[in-house]
Amino acid sequence: MNNLVVSWIPGGNAGTAVTIRHMAETVRKALQDPRLRETALGIVRACPGRDYVCQIRALRAWLVSRFRFRRDPWRLEWVMAPAAQLAYVKAQGYVEGDCDDAAVLAAALGEALGFPARFAVLGFLGRRGPFSHVFTELEVPGAGWYELDVTRPVAAPQLTPSRLAFYRIE
Repeated sequence: MNNLVVSWIPGGNAGTAVTIRHMAETVRKALQDPRLRETALGIVRACPGRDYVCQIRALRAWLVSRFRFRRDPWRLEWVMAPAAQLAYVKAQGYVEGDCDDAAVLAAALGEALGFPARFAVLGFLGRRGPFSHVFTELEVPGAGWYELDVTRPVAAPQLTPSRLAFYRIE
């Protein structure tokens, strides 16, 4: 499949860095596809023109209703391009993937709407433990960052991360 990259990555922080760079590159490439922009505009169509919080909430609700968390195959890191994810949504009403897939789709749709995006990367096993979760945050200039962590239910108790890093998509 042309929109899916399967690759070996090193372990630890080096592997996280490789994955995040690939995710950012995937988002940048996706922004060249006018279908991404059309989809993003359709998601926020009911929001008033400059109501950016409404737009981010609409995007989050759309993602929550269409994304089903599924782990990657054992010992592989899959990152699915937004075009492929949107094709699944169009064909079956939802897409399946892990947190990096959700983060890539959220970042691409958010940036297609003009919001700067960054990846929040979290670890839960101590200061030197591995990073194990990623999600997207979108910035509303002057109002701050809004999280789009759509692979964990909002109502569920959230663990406090022992490690947190942010990577802006440049």
